[in-house]
Parts: sequence; C-alpha cells; structure tokens
Amino acid sequence: MEKRIITVSREFGSGGRSVGKALAKRLGWKYYDKELVKAVAEKTGFDPRFIEERGEFSVGKSLLSYALAGQGMPGVMNGMSASDFLWCMQREVILKLAEEGGCVIVGRCADYILREREDVFNVFVHAPMASDSPYRPTASSACMANRSAARSNASRTRTKSAG
Repeated sequence: MEKRIITVSREFGSGGRSVGKALAKRLGWKYYDKELVKAVAEKTGFDPRFIEERGEFSVGKSLLSYALAGQGMPGVMNGMSASDFLWCMQREVILKLAEEGGCVIVGRCADYILREREDVFNVFVHAPMASDSPYRPTASSACMANRSAARSNASRTRTKSAG
C-alpha cells in the first residue's frame, strides 16, 4: 500500500521538527506540528501552552500513576481527567488529518495513534549526545549557562544585602 502519512517522533534536540518540515515541503504535503496544537486547543478550549506541555505524554501504565493523575467530574469532559480528555481530543484531530492524507505529523503520539493504518510511515529522529547538532545543547554549554545564572543570582543577592 502507498504511504500517505508520515509521522515523525524525535528526541529533544535532534532536529526532528526540521526533518518533518523538509519532508513535507519536498513531498508537497501538509505539515502539522504547532498547527496540530492549535487545532486541539480550538476543539477543547485548553490553552495551547497546556497542550504543548501535556499533549505528548499519556498517563503512566501503573495503577499508582493512574490513581495520582486526578479524576474528572461527572458532566465535565465526559467525566475524564484533563489528561485523558486531552488525549481523546488530540486523537480525534490526528485521525481526521490522517483521513485527509498527504501529511507529515510531528510528535503528539501520532505514530501510536495511527499504528494500525497501513498507509503510515513512521520515522524516529535521534542524535548522539556528543553530536555537533545545533539543536542539541552540549553538557558543557548547559554547565556554562548554569554557572552564568548562578553568578548572576549571587551578584543580585550581594547587591540586595549590601543596600
């Protein structure tokens, strides 16, 4: 069967978003990343920042993590927790986009949601920790940023206590 949908999963800092954009442009297909967040926000009424932060993760598989996830109230979001409701709405949007075909979808668990379709090609983008990728911060750059922030905070603390 011909592939009509490409999902791109990625590690942080691997450039997966750029790969997805380049694929969509080269194939002349639609590209969904932030656009997907916007569509889910419109459908649910949730703030796009909440969707960006929580939409790529599902509740853990253990009973303990599920119990601590928080339960919904009857009559509100069909009695589901906010996380479960977000998952269901995000799933609906992704399934609708898949029906239209000719698209690249980055993240949002699209590979899992579309796992039973034969017209999907799943890509996982990663980069080694020691890569020269401009997208992945190196340990030394993170360390330098932390040192700089610590010096700045220490300087402000000394200035306040001196005044």
